Amino acid sequence: FVPLFFAMKGETPRRAFMLSFVAAFVYYGLSLWWLYTAMNTYGHLNPFISFCVLVLALVIVATHISLAPLFSSWVENKCGIKSFWTLPLFWVVFEFSRNYLPCNGFPWGNITNTQYAYLPVIQIVDVVGIYGLVYLMILVNVWIADQIKFRHKFLAGKTIMVAVLLVTT
Repeated sequence: FVPLFFAMKGETPRRAFMLSFVAAFVYYGLSLWWLYTAMNTYGHLNPFISFCVLVLALVIVATHISLAPLFSSWVENKCGIKSFWTLPLFWVVFEFSRNYLPCNGFPWGNITNTQYAYLPVIQIVDVVGIYGLVYLMILVNVWIADQIKFRHKFLAGKTIMVAVLLVTT
């Protein structure tokens, strides 16, 4: 997510939404490709209909998660609260709502699934749950993007916060 968050720094809410939509569409396309096979092979749907349903599902989930950067950028532009503070919170809210709303949601493709092979990281879930891990993942990625974008000044407050959160979990 670091390249995405780096590209979104200082952008308008519309541009932040579009950048994150493209990234989310690609991410979900790579992680949910199996839905086509399930619909076509096991559901016996026409290949074209299976493809159209998959694309529609990708558009819906990409739009849903892209609302987090949209709102974060909007809050930054209107209220002056930096995305470092708001983006992880909005991301957790939209990830949670995508998993449970509407009609039991769409629980596939959570970003925490990418951490299954990293035992020390995944063990944090015992303490903070998957949404705590989502928060930490987005926070660390925003922090790295900030460090790259503003490499000429040390971001002490943000660095200390990230370090304390990582050490305490």
